[in-house]
Amino acid sequence: MSSFNDNVNDATDKAKAAAEDAADKAEGMAEHMEDRLKHATEDVKEKVGGFVDKMKERLGGAK
Repeated sequence: MSSFNDNVNDATDKAKAAAEDAADKAEGMAEHMEDRLKHATEDVKEKVGGFVDKMKERLGGAK
């Protein structure tokens, strides 16, 4: 009977380890995506700001 219990405990330990590994990977991916979004947002702000500045110049410095 202890063999069955050992097998159950081993399977439980492996499942826990796999779940923890998956959670760590998901957290890492979320951090990576958050960082990419931050940089993309900054890039868009720069491009939009540059576009607005160019349009102001074309319109004669209107503010």
